Formats: sequence, structure tokens, C-alpha cells
Amino acid sequence: MSSLEAQILKLSQKYIQMFITHIIENKTNINEEELTLAWKTVSGTKSKKNTKKRRTGYTTYLIENRPIIAKKFPDLKSTEIVSKIASDWKSLEDSIKEEYNKKAKEFMNAQEQEQEQETHSILKEEPFEKLNIKQLRSLCEKYQLFTYGKKNDLIDRLNKFKDDMSKEN
Repeated sequence: MSSLEAQILKLSQKYIQMFITHIIENKTNINEEELTLAWKTVSGTKSKKNTKKRRTGYTTYLIENRPIIAKKFPDLKSTEIVSKIASDWKSLEDSIKEEYNKKAKEFMNAQEQEQEQETHSILKEEPFEKLNIKQLRSLCEKYQLFTYGKKNDLIDRLNKFKDDMSKEN
């Protein structure tokens, strides 16, 4: 067995064990759809709608310069504008690229702080019992918690998450 195969096997066993543990701990009768969702959540194969893409110096440069290039060359197609900006980026001096990398890093830090503040404010003010099951599932998904189960299960999960977050502060 190769090293890669051994790593894959070990990782698979870990996910399977986490999945079994979760099902046993919750002791709920769940349907196939909920079981599939639980597996996707545990294994990390669930799509994460709210994840933000990483901002790079290039993307910052692109965002700042796209409107300028589009205005300067109104006949260019969108793909041609991006190609021109990519070409311009390649010819930039390293010092200028570094400035854009710093801007990108600052933006990402600001985004993380904003998201953390939003999380704390929502969790402090949210009356979970007044929400419907769709809203509860949406909140669970947002905080990467299991999204299946009955309304009370979701409320318990969110309250536990809320308690854990308050203990961290």
C-alpha cells in the first residue's frame, strides 16, 4: 500500500468514525436525506455557500482597475478586459504588487473581523425559539453545524454553539 493510499484510508476511517459517533450521540431516527446530509457535513463534502474566496493582490488589482479599463476601452469584451489587466499585472514592479498584496491582506482581515462581530451579535440577540425550521437550518449551515433534525435539535445545537462562543470570549 502506498503512502497516499494509507493516508486516504486513515482519513476515510476518521470520517466514518466521526459520522458513526455523531449518529450514536444524537440517537435520532433520520431519513436517507438527513443521513446523506450528515455524511456530507462530517466528511467535508458539503458545499459551503457562505465561504468567501481568498483575496489576493491580483484580485485587488483586478477589482480596482477593471472599471478604469472598461471605461477607457468600451469596445472590449469582458474576457479581453481581464486579459489586459492580467498582462498589466505581469508587467508591474514587485514593489507595486506588494502594495496590492498588503491591501488584499488588510481586506481579508477586515472581512474576518466583520464576520466574527456578525456572528457574536447574531448569537447574542437571536431568539432561536421564534425562528422557523428553515431559518434554524440556515443558521446552522452558516456556522457549519449539522443541519438535520427536528426544530428542538437545531435550537439545542445553536444554543450549545452560542454557549461555546461565549466561553471563548
